[in-house]
Amino acid sequence: MTKTQDLEDRLEAMFAAQAEALAVPERSASDRTFVSAPPATSRWPYPVVVAAALAALLGAASLVRGSSHEERVETVAPASGGATAGFTAETNQVSMAAQAVAIEVEGKTFSTAQPLEVSSDPGMRNEYTTLELAWQEHGVRMMWNIYFVSDGREWWSKEIRTYDGRQQGEWITYTGEFFRRPLGTPFEGNLDVQATDHGVAGRLRLVGLRLQAFRPPAVCVNPTAPLGLDPGIGRIDVQLAPEAIYGVAVELLDTATCQPAAGPGADVDYRWTTADPAVAAVQAGGRRADVRGVALGATAVRVAAVHRASGQTVAETEVPVRVLPADGVRREPAAGASPPTP
Repeated sequence: MTKTQDLEDRLEAMFAAQAEALAVPERSASDRTFVSAPPATSRWPYPVVVAAALAALLGAASLVRGSSHEERVETVAPASGGATAGFTAETNQVSMAAQAVAIEVEGKTFSTAQPLEVSSDPGMRNEYTTLELAWQEHGVRMMWNIYFVSDGREWWSKEIRTYDGRQQGEWITYTGEFFRRPLGTPFEGNLDVQATDHGVAGRLRLVGLRLQAFRPPAVCVNPTAPLGLDPGIGRIDVQLAPEAIYGVAVELLDTATCQPAAGPGADVDYRWTTADPAVAAVQAGGRRADVRGVALGATAVRVAAVHRASGQTVAETEVPVRVLPADGVRREPAAGASPPTP
């Protein structure tokens, strides 16, 4: 039996066992929030989509040998057009969708589950960022991180990590070169990567993947003014604890070029406020500020760029804020109970 036939047989067996019709809900998400995903028992898309994805995985595949730590099979052919994604995650910096996800460790297959925690390290624009996922499945907390870099022309990943499926999770690290594309262009295709770490073998498979890192800031996508403020994050979650501080920074951009604004027009002061000081406080220092929780609830941090010479506001933005309990756990109200007042 050939290696390709063996891979096909194994994939078909797993997909057949898990495939069932599902209606994928609309999804929207931002940094450090929860996104909707199909239940773990209904992870895989329609059988016809699975068949198409399988064909994409096996057709025109290129075998790539990495270091002794890694062996991977990656295809760069576009995913099947029009196929519905079974998994999505999105932050200000990264968007990812896939028809199927499988993390195989310790005899178990993880495919993510609700609620899915999604965040990115804003890092440095067009230089470094991450996509970080966490969820509960098979009775354990799973985590999955992808680390992205860019040289200003292309973007790629050199490292992917997943937990090992144990109660006290440890990282399995997959190293190599993944997803390389020109900046501003998504990767579309499939990924099949294996690694062994601290004696545990792991395998990560993504079918029908569409992934883009270093997404352009929202103020540059459909600009409404010559200058715009990019906060780099979609929401601030800060714990209600004396030592808990969330640092945030904004960047003033020329929305036509999406580059940092320069010249006399960029000679500004930054004015920070909170919509409800009874919930969160902000301590400003130029284009950076620290946010502290005052009371449980929700509010927003607002920042305006004010031109020094004219006193006119040239750009402004706000970031939603949630103040969580000291343990960082967001507690939902019991069924039938009234939600807490923000």
